[in-house]
Amino acid sequence: MEECRTLAVTLETVTPLFLGGADPRGAPELRPPPFRGAMRYWLRA
Repeated sequence: MEECRTLAVTLETVTPLFLGGADPRGAPELRPPPFRGAMRYWLRA
């Protein structure tokens, strides 16, 4: 059986991300959808 590999990367945004969470008055959190959207946009460019 093949062993699972893990890749850890450090990324820095140079454009704003639209962040939000379940609590609009709380601190914004980085969730997968805005990150995926930004990556999809930049990889298509």
